Amino acid sequence: MEKRSQPPGIAGCQQRSVAARVKVSAGSQHPGGRQASAASLPQGGGYLDVCSASELRIRHCCSADHDPRLDDLRAMGMHHTWQKVAAEIGMDAFLAMWRILDADTQFQHPKGGLELTIRRYKSYLRYQRNRYILQMNGMGYREADIKYRLAQGLSENLAVSHISNIVKDK
Repeated sequence: MEKRSQPPGIAGCQQRSVAARVKVSAGSQHPGGRQASAASLPQGGGYLDVCSASELRIRHCCSADHDPRLDDLRAMGMHHTWQKVAAEIGMDAFLAMWRILDADTQFQHPKGGLELTIRRYKSYLRYQRNRYILQMNGMGYREADIKYRLAQGLSENLAVSHISNIVKDK
């Protein structure tokens, strides 16, 4: 449902487009009719900045940086997340990764497909943060200085006791 405070959706665009094409005579006396002829739009009215589904496919597929193999992943039913990964890292890297994972029997599911467990990305960020803390500690920074640098550089607000525990657990 469209709200009046939002720009009109498809239905609103269709109504405006139809209204722009309807000619009403200047002397119309019907209730709600126009009293003067509307000035024609310089663009000619109609749908502006709107593409049909086929036009979107043509623009997307024919762009210089689009790899047609990405369309093959979609056509074969590959999960959208893996399609995003392939688009981000490139199809050659994605296919190499896929080939490596598929060759390792520990990832092969008995019913077909691959079953992967991968750590969360935030665990990598935490690991890098802890290495940074240990590096600063090795350079002679005090815990309070490390806390300040973490807040400024990484927007991380750790307690001094937490920093001390990281340094102790090296």
